[in-house]
Amino acid sequence: THHKSPPLPDYEIILQGGSSSCEQIKGTSRVNVPLARRLHSAACDVKVKMKPLECAKGLVRLTSQIESIVDSTKNNLAVEVDIANETKDGRIAVGEGEVSVGDFSHKFSIEGPVVNMYYYRPDAVIRNVPNPVYMQGPQCHDVMMKVPPDNNDLIET
Repeated sequence: THHKSPPLPDYEIILQGGSSSCEQIKGTSRVNVPLARRLHSAACDVKVKMKPLECAKGLVRLTSQIESIVDSTKNNLAVEVDIANETKDGRIAVGEGEVSVGDFSHKFSIEGPVVNMYYYRPDAVIRNVPNPVYMQGPQCHDVMMKVPPDNNDLIET
């Protein structure tokens, strides 16, 4: 027989404010994933921390850890990266990480360019995009809009 029940998402996202301008973000998601015989639940825990090291040079340390359990197998991805300004339009990232699936574990290093990203305040999206189309619902979406560079709605990271 073929089991064609759709996956049932159950999302819980928690934003925890930090003591500085950098924030701590914690996201939890439980999604039923259709496998060969029946639906198995997958629990995922995401932790992201950012700590400024040298504000004058724009140097920050980004630490992230993603843990999931799928079909009684624990999966883990831990990454620690230092990101610094290299040019006006780009940054450089250097760090290391480790990925593990069950008993298998592999360490790796990271080095490469990071393109600066721009974020818009939520009210700016509403003012500049009359009817935004959400790709994955309001929590995860791509919005295209034009905002002048000197506008206060623009947040450069």
